[in-house]
Amino acid sequence: MEKGKDGNQDIETSKELKRIISLQQDGLSACDEELRRLKSLLNSTHDMVQEVLVNGRVAFVNTTWITNLEIGADEISQIGLMDAVHPHHQDTYRMVFERALSEKQPQDIYSVFVSRSNQEIIVQGTMVPVVVSERVVSVQIFLKDVTQLETARAAERRMSAYKNTLIDATMLISKNLDLHVTLRRTIQAARRLSSARYAAIAVIEDGKVVRFIHEGMSEEIVKQISRCPPQKGLIAAIVHNPDILMLDDISSDHRAAGFPEGHPEMKAYIGAPVMFDDVLYGVIYLTKGEDEPGFTELDCSMINNFAAHAAVAIHNAKLHAQVKASSLETIHRLAKASEFRDKDTGTHIMRMSYYSAMIAKTLGLDSSFVETILYAAAMHDIGKIATPDNVLLKPGKLDGSEWEIMKKHTVFGADILHGADNVILKMAGEIALTHQEKYDGSGYPKGLSGDDIPLSGRIVAVADVFDALTMRRPYKPAFDLVKTFEIMSEGRGTHFDPVVLDAFFKAKKEILQIKAQHSGENSNGKYRFFNVADFLANHDG
Repeated sequence: MEKGKDGNQDIETSKELKRIISLQQDGLSACDEELRRLKSLLNSTHDMVQEVLVNGRVAFVNTTWITNLEIGADEISQIGLMDAVHPHHQDTYRMVFERALSEKQPQDIYSVFVSRSNQEIIVQGTMVPVVVSERVVSVQIFLKDVTQLETARAAERRMSAYKNTLIDATMLISKNLDLHVTLRRTIQAARRLSSARYAAIAVIEDGKVVRFIHEGMSEEIVKQISRCPPQKGLIAAIVHNPDILMLDDISSDHRAAGFPEGHPEMKAYIGAPVMFDDVLYGVIYLTKGEDEPGFTELDCSMINNFAAHAAVAIHNAKLHAQVKASSLETIHRLAKASEFRDKDTGTHIMRMSYYSAMIAKTLGLDSSFVETILYAAAMHDIGKIATPDNVLLKPGKLDGSEWEIMKKHTVFGADILHGADNVILKMAGEIALTHQEKYDGSGYPKGLSGDDIPLSGRIVAVADVFDALTMRRPYKPAFDLVKTFEIMSEGRGTHFDPVVLDAFFKAKKEILQIKAQHSGENSNGKYRFFNVADFLANHDG
């Protein structure tokens, strides 16, 4: 019986083993089926999927991975972890893989692959370690192709940057009403907006180029462009047909007459008309070298848009210049009026104005102040129009009563200019009233002292005394420079503001150049109108 029982047990054990084996086989079959289902799912997804063993060999890649990277199915067994990863991203990719192995936790990854046809594919996803019995056996990598998304994002960033640059550029050129400054800022902004190597603007009047303002160009290139006949060339092409023009190679275009052929620094070209209300004010001229990427359609569109804004700014600057010219003509005629009373006053006015502007420039004051005082100083003695001839033209020293009459020219001048809205006339009235005040309070008409005297008055006081000392007048001979500088130095802190006097002496070389140019045989003895552009160009030291 015992033996029989053992035999029955063996039979039962065999049946149980068969059942277990059957279950195991069923389970394995189910697993295989599930794996086939999962692989089918992975192959059907748009995501790139691969499974990499801990030794870096690839165990599985899905169809999307093969298709995107253009890898042959027979090559899969030979693929390693770093295959197809862009060289610049391999270190990061390996580091994230090793972190997934060591930390046994999913790791986010952002990388770039390169297909067999050298197309870059931007991917983003997760590396998921497969852990069995607390040991990582492989890493499953799920990657989404985000190339189009990243390209769109990059384009969005570029557009945003373009937009901000365009806004900044437009604001920059719109903040100033000086035509020369507006033109200069226009080419600076256009160059920055387009990343051009060279930028220029050809200023057009009556269909002809009257000025060519450039940035970055050598004088040799400018000369070659300027030799181009006015009816030919790329600028002329836009003058005749005001539309934006973009060329990949400027030297190959038949309209590029005068262009230095084969010049490596000038290849790609954009020419944009600067036009407002059917009036062509100029042509923006941009180029890039052969070692740089050419201009894009986006560059072209942005420059065309910018040129329209530049046209408005230039139009406004021209209108401002016209209004300003009208105002300056009035000022010119007021200043010239004193010339009819005193034959020496004409050249005195010119020297005084230039001296005052040079002192202001040396003090570091902005160009607006320099320009204003250049014109305003011309009217410092406008009140002498009301001074009687017997006092104004007396060849000898004035007596007490005559001196009191002469002193009133400051008040008369202020009265003549009182109530003006024009900034130049306002400063002129300020100067007329205060240029005879002294720093220590001993001057006239009000006995002002220190900073109570307007800066313009303190500047003109120095300029006026220097000219009075060095020039012959009906009541005195001219002093030599040694004596003049000695007298002026003695007036430091009493007659003159020390800071202003220091600026005068610092600019002594330029002051003497002005004196030589507008005195004696170098001057026609008549008042001549002038402008700040000439002044700054001649005294840019």
